[in-house]
Amino acid sequence: MKIEQFLSDEAKSCDYLILWLDCDMEGENICTEVMDAVMLSMLESKPLGTNFEDLVFRANFSSHKEVVDAIYRLTTYNLNKINCVEVRSEIDLRVGLAFSKYQTEQLRLVFRDKYITKVTYGLCQTPALRLIVDRTGQGKPFWVLEGEILYQNQLIQVVSDKFYNEAAAEKILDKIQTTSESYKIKRVKTMPIQTESQPIAMHTFELMRAGSKELYLHPWETMNAAQKLYTQGYISYPRTETSDYPEPFDYKECLNVIDPKKVEHWSDGECSVETIHKNHKKPLKGASRGDHPPIMPIKSLDGNLQKTEKDIYNLVCKHFLATIMPPCKFKMMNIEIKVADEEISFQIKLVKEYGYTIFQQDNKNMAPIGLDIKENEFLTFQLTCNELSSPTFRKSMEQELNKIVSGEADPDEVREQLLERYSQAFKKFTKKFPIVKQIFADKDVQEFFPIRRVPKKNQGRIFRRKNF
Repeated sequence: MKIEQFLSDEAKSCDYLILWLDCDMEGENICTEVMDAVMLSMLESKPLGTNFEDLVFRANFSSHKEVVDAIYRLTTYNLNKINCVEVRSEIDLRVGLAFSKYQTEQLRLVFRDKYITKVTYGLCQTPALRLIVDRTGQGKPFWVLEGEILYQNQLIQVVSDKFYNEAAAEKILDKIQTTSESYKIKRVKTMPIQTESQPIAMHTFELMRAGSKELYLHPWETMNAAQKLYTQGYISYPRTETSDYPEPFDYKECLNVIDPKKVEHWSDGECSVETIHKNHKKPLKGASRGDHPPIMPIKSLDGNLQKTEKDIYNLVCKHFLATIMPPCKFKMMNIEIKVADEEISFQIKLVKEYGYTIFQQDNKNMAPIGLDIKENEFLTFQLTCNELSSPTFRKSMEQELNKIVSGEADPDEVREQLLERYSQAFKKFTKKFPIVKQIFADKDVQEFFPIRRVPKKNQGRIFRRKNF
């Protein structure tokens, strides 16, 4: 049975409709689909002239605990959020289809339709790729010397300044390792004490970033584990753009559900629960997006969880603890030493008060993630997508959409305004695309588009590619 028909049949005997959809923008929009499916069925048994809107209520919740209370504080659905999602969806669909269809057809002409099914364009993915391209284009390989020196009767880990020539770095290292001389400290320069503030509350992007950096997890793996933790009541809803704790916020409620023995880098000798209660700081002000509260622990870790789920829970706990801890205080020192006729500069970070960083993973020995972007791909990006790929272009679009949510702008006016902007960008894109075709003209198609392997059982058949 189709879901629409199922909902319609169930609604025939219902007096009221309470919408228990996800409390984010997309969830709000799904409310309209549910209402469309049940409205006629519900009104059949109601007196003539009954206003369907009077029978509909909205439940707002972000955790298992709030589900129970939500029934006592029902509201109405948010039409502004629904309109915002509708406009965004239409823009994404129309713009994505236009750009994807155009560049696919043009590249098929270049490669004579060989191997190419479609080359898609994404309004969010393209600015993200631009950030990677910019960062990769600016980066240079470098080498450093790591070691220990004795300073004021204390062994200190040091890292040298960067060498952009590997042979030069190897030469100095070889000299140091073969000489019998001891090093001499020539100069020490101490900087003033600096303060590094604690992080703001965790939102979805920060969760995915931390999962990638600290656990080497793909964003999908991180969110999949977080969703399981949420459904089992361990953490709050993991899909949120809000990084500001709700007011009033009782940090003790979250702190009391965390078991110190199950949180990495938490030693009662260095930072006990009592110490946190005594020295806790008011969390920094984040951004409120009107969806769900930030991600935080709401239940003690127990039960039979997979390793990834335990790691994500641990990550959420450490981030929450960091938000209520004092800032980190440190000072930087530049030390110049002379050894084997070579002068080497080292920079040292001396921590005076660890503050929130006591919960951070030591990333000193973690290998950086490499990116491989071909030169002509970078050139293509600069030539055709300079405006469209700019993060500020998408940001300005989101700012206009947020005006719909706040009631400051009319949805139809915003739609027309954004479509006009993308229309002008599309004209520039098509005007410059012949340059891109020229770049690809003398290249092997397999370098850019992998060949689709045909299953053995289907070999010998003719496959027609579907156009848009």
